Amino acid sequence: MEGTKPELLFENLWRKNDAEIHVKTRQLWKKNFPAMPDQTIEERIHQVVFAIATRDGNFIGVSTAYKVYLEHLKHHYYAFRCFIDPKYRIPGLTTTLLVKTRDWLEEIYQQDGDEKE
Repeated sequence: MEGTKPELLFENLWRKNDAEIHVKTRQLWKKNFPAMPDQTIEERIHQVVFAIATRDGNFIGVSTAYKVYLEHLKHHYYAFRCFIDPKYRIPGLTTTLLVKTRDWLEEIYQQDGDEKE
């Protein structure tokens, strides 16, 4: 991998309830965070916004988001996380994932409604 730039695909997976997507996401987290509790993985699977996939369909990165209410601002906001497999970390990839995620969340923010706590 070193010295080459792989062809990567960005997939919007916001609120897609698909077993194959869940399996690929779970595999990414289990590979890189073996001690992550299953309950945390299950919660985050339903928070995936974008996945970065290789040509063969393996996920090498994801962004997740969930709404939080900031009492002192009296407003809901999205909390954002992302992870990219260390083998695929190349300059600009995290920024691209962040911008795609931010743009999507801004687009849907008004119609998204309040999260059920």
